[in-house]
Amino acid sequence: MDDLWTYDVIRTGPSCTIELFGEIDMSVREEVLAVMVAEVNRPDTAAVSLDMGAVSFLDSSGLEAW
Repeated sequence: MDDLWTYDVIRTGPSCTIELFGEIDMSVREEVLAVMVAEVNRPDTAAVSLDMGAVSFLDSSGLEAW
């Protein structure tokens, strides 16, 4: 994981929230996308939410991930 960003996954029953922190740009786009796809593909997960409240920077390539 890049030092510019981190994440946390909070699971509540069949739902989860992915909390993103830091800077999301083209250098981490694939890593962020991999985290989201992994949670969506978990067999016990029915809903995935994304919390970007702690993202300090987001460029257009970061937006492309969702």
